[in-house]
Amino acid sequence: MHIKLTLSFLFLFVLSGFGQKNDKMDFKAKFWIAYLANDTMYDLLKYNVAQDSIIITRKTDPGFSGKYNIVFRQKLDNTQKASLSKISLLISNSKFNSYYYNPCIIHGSTIEFCFMWPDQTKRITVANYYSYKLGQVVDFVNNNVPDKYRILYNKIKLQADFKNCLSK
Repeated sequence: MHIKLTLSFLFLFVLSGFGQKNDKMDFKAKFWIAYLANDTMYDLLKYNVAQDSIIITRKTDPGFSGKYNIVFRQKLDNTQKASLSKISLLISNSKFNSYYYNPCIIHGSTIEFCFMWPDQTKRITVANYYSYKLGQVVDFVNNNVPDKYRILYNKIKLQADFKNCLSK
């Protein structure tokens, strides 16, 4: 039931983003991350990352009809842009499943990633699961946003939880 609820939420979230004008289509690569902490659909953070900035928006409307409010915006410097470019190359050359999860944990955090290039799009959802390559994306974001907007994605805890799940 939890998986169906989470997937239904993410589907509605994605639909709410269609039809919005995006003035930054000139960039070679960009991505967004939807972060649903502790399964609370009433507090959704969306991280839009382009080659020149990070913009975080928050949606707190349980009916999915409200607007996203910008809560943080930052321009990226040349060092950050170079780091983002390396991560973009790593992700573009990698193969991913569309969904990763720990079947032993019902509640927790769900993160949806959407990476877009002119010639391809990759969408990956993780629920209480750690991926090294996606962890690099989260680390990039977390290193460039205030502490209160960091995405909880603890490698050691998530890997230990998954290992414990497999041993049962």
